Amino acid sequence: MTPGGKRELSVTLGSRIVVLAIMLATQSALAWWLGVADRGAYGICSVYAVLLSVLLGLGTDIAVSYFVSAGKCSASQGLTAALLFGVVASLVAAAVLGVLTLVKPSFFSKVALVDMVLATGLCGVLGWSSSLHRLLTSVRAFGWYSALWVIKAVVELVLVVLFVWAWQWGVTGALISKIVIECLVCIGVVIVLTKHYGAGLQWPGVPRITGIIHYGIRYYGAKVGGEFSLQMGLAMAAMWLTLEDVGLLAVATAMMARTMVIPDTLVSVLLPRVSADPDGRGELIRRCLQLTLVSCTLVLGMVVVFAKPFVIVFFSPSFLPAVGLIQMLMAAAMVTSVGKIITPYLLGTNRPGTYSLAMVAGIAINAMLIWSLLGLAGIWAVVWGTLGGAVLTTAIQLIAYLRGTSLPLRSLFVVSRDDMRQGLRWLGLRRGDEELQVEGVSATVPATVSNIPLTRQRDN
Repeated sequence: MTPGGKRELSVTLGSRIVVLAIMLATQSALAWWLGVADRGAYGICSVYAVLLSVLLGLGTDIAVSYFVSAGKCSASQGLTAALLFGVVASLVAAAVLGVLTLVKPSFFSKVALVDMVLATGLCGVLGWSSSLHRLLTSVRAFGWYSALWVIKAVVELVLVVLFVWAWQWGVTGALISKIVIECLVCIGVVIVLTKHYGAGLQWPGVPRITGIIHYGIRYYGAKVGGEFSLQMGLAMAAMWLTLEDVGLLAVATAMMARTMVIPDTLVSVLLPRVSADPDGRGELIRRCLQLTLVSCTLVLGMVVVFAKPFVIVFFSPSFLPAVGLIQMLMAAAMVTSVGKIITPYLLGTNRPGTYSLAMVAGIAINAMLIWSLLGLAGIWAVVWGTLGGAVLTTAIQLIAYLRGTSLPLRSLFVVSRDDMRQGLRWLGLRRGDEELQVEGVSATVPATVSNIPLTRQRDN
């Protein structure tokens, strides 16, 4: 399936909007039915599962997708490798849980043991789900990929209603619903790959396994940084703040993540085209960056203005103290949006090292600011840390982009009507009178990283 780019862009954006709307309904249900403290406990379990999954995955989900997409291994070999890496990560996650049970860190005492066990199980399932889901983009099954995202969001909402509201299982029910839906995604992907693409189990061989691990490690810093930049605050809050504070932060950071729909959609369109161009299409990135600045200013501005009624309606009046946090995090969202648009240039010109450096530096300053301000500012230290990390990460990416393209900084922020028209025309995939075709467009940023070549220009 290789539809025209204009249709791909509209389908990608449309599917993401549908998914985000359903996910917002799910988050709203969890906020109303769990309350602030239990929402904090669920946030701790979720952050633990996501971060541990990323740490143990070593970037192999991205690497497997790339190897299949680039023809370095078959879909069957990719499926086998993904399952293998998932098994290893799950075993290590179980060992980590055993160690934590003995050590008992501060956040461990804030959550029931059964919930931590479920969170560890979720960690293993997330690794499989992420890797297998991305395989669909490697075989150009973009329709199935987007459909699974929508189905996943709908079923998760149904399960939350069943387990949390109807059966009153609280945090345990929310975690079970998450595990069930991720398992269903894995099963769905395997069915699609086997029935429609002839995939099966086939040992990829030691050289390919080694190559996949090597590529994953190259991207590992960026992968870890991408998750930690958003979850770092919650992780540190889980150790030193109350469950109520964690619950407020969980809602605020979830809102920040949901506002990334515009840059995420643009990046999903940009990555395959930038990867196919030796020069990285610096001018296209410039115009899309300007388009992002204009559109995100409008969207994030509306969130800031209507944050209070939004919180009251969707998250209940108990979460009103999160209004200020949400408004401040919109500044971090704006800065992050700029960095997201530059990311395809760095990855598409084979500079994952630069991207990883930017992400790791952002994590470092984020942690330092939170640690130094926590005693003075409390929960607000997390907000300032998130903003500081976003600024440093984007600054490094921006400098690398300007050096690579030789464009002046002023050209990025002076937006003309012609710039907007040209950016929209390119996103509609018309260059002159020639209509282009796009492959590799997907609903999320990581899904398109599989199109990134290993050998083009330099790796910083």
